[in-house]
Amino acid sequence: MAWLRSIALLSLVSSVGGNRVELLSKDYEGAVTGEFESTHGNLDGAKLQPYANDTSFDWWYFDAVSASSDANVVFGFYNAGPGGLGWFTESNLWFQIQGNFANGTSFGNSFIAATDAIITNDVIGLSAEWIGSGANLRATSLDSELITYTTTIDIPSLGVYGTVTLHSVAPPHYPCGLNVAGVSEEMLPNVGWANAVPDAYASVDLVINGTKLQFSDGIGYHDKNWGTAPLADNLETWYWGHARVGPYSIVWFDATPPNGAERFSAYVAKNGIVAQASCANKSVFVRPWGANSTYPPLPSTGPMQGIEVTFDLGNGETLAANVTTGAFVASDGDYYVRTLGSLSATLKSPGRDDEVFHGGRALYEEFKFGPSQK
Repeated sequence: MAWLRSIALLSLVSSVGGNRVELLSKDYEGAVTGEFESTHGNLDGAKLQPYANDTSFDWWYFDAVSASSDANVVFGFYNAGPGGLGWFTESNLWFQIQGNFANGTSFGNSFIAATDAIITNDVIGLSAEWIGSGANLRATSLDSELITYTTTIDIPSLGVYGTVTLHSVAPPHYPCGLNVAGVSEEMLPNVGWANAVPDAYASVDLVINGTKLQFSDGIGYHDKNWGTAPLADNLETWYWGHARVGPYSIVWFDATPPNGAERFSAYVAKNGIVAQASCANKSVFVRPWGANSTYPPLPSTGPMQGIEVTFDLGNGETLAANVTTGAFVASDGDYYVRTLGSLSATLKSPGRDDEVFHGGRALYEEFKFGPSQK
C-alpha cells in the first residue's frame, strides 16, 4: 500500500495553489518551479512546486521588537535544500529561533528539524505546522488588508515555550505593488518576496531556557522569500529592513544581483494608509554611513554604523530615515549581519517646512556576499 500513499502525497504536494499542501523532509529529486507572479489567495502560501530540491528554498520569516528595550525575537519556518541556503543540512524542513532579552543578552541561534509540514491556506486563513519541531502558526484571512498571526512554540529540547502574536496595522504587498493577482513577485533573479505583515502590534510571551521574554509594546513584521536556485548565486548585496517612526510604517529592499543592476522595493504607509508600494528605479535608496560604510560592502567590511534610507514619494516629496545601528541580533562575521536600530525620519515636501519624526525603531540586515563568494 506504500505506492498508494506516495500517490496521495504527490497529489497534495503538487497542489501549491490548493487548500492543503504537504512538504516532505527530503529534497525533491528533480527541477522545481517557483511562483513569481502573484495569484489570488496565495499571498503567504508555499511558493515552490512541488517542494524544495537540493538547491532551492522557501521560508516564512517573523520578528517582533520591543519599542522600549532591546528585547526581540526572530524566527522562521524553512523548506530548503542544503545547497539552497547552506544554513542547516539535517533536514530540508526546520524551525529557527533567536533574539535578545531586554538587557541585550542574546539567545539562540537554535535550529530544530521537522519530519513533515502541512500548510492549509483558504478563505478562513492560513495554518502551518512543522511536524516534530514543536512550532506552528495560524493566521486570519489573507484576503484581508489587516491580518493576525499567532505562532505557538513548544520545544522542550530547546527549552522554548509560548506564543508570539502579530496584529498587522498596514496592508500587505509584493515588491512592485499591493496584494492583487498578476503582479511580479520577483525581487532578484530566481528570488521572490511577499510581505504579508509590513508592520504590526506585537505581543510576545515566551520562556527561553527558564528566562521570560515578555513584551506587549512590540513592533512586528512577517514576510517570506523563496528561490529556485541557491541564494548566494543570485545575490551580491542586499539591504532589507522595516521600521516604525511617527505615523509611518516603512519597509525597504535595496539589492544587487551578480550582474550589478541594483533593484529596489519601497513601502510606506501613513497611519495604515499606503503612500507608496513600488519597485521603480530608486523608489528607495539605501546606503551605509559612518564606520564600515564601504559600498558595495565586502565580506571583510565590518558592521555598518548606520544606514540612510530615502523614499521617493513622488511629486518632489521624500521621506529620509536615518538609522543608527543598535544591538546585534545575528551575524556570521563575514557575509551577514542583522541588527536593531533607532531612527529619525524627515519628510520633505515642496513649499512646506520639513517634518521631523524621532524615536523610531527598526530591525534590518545586510548581506554582503561580494565577488569573493562567486
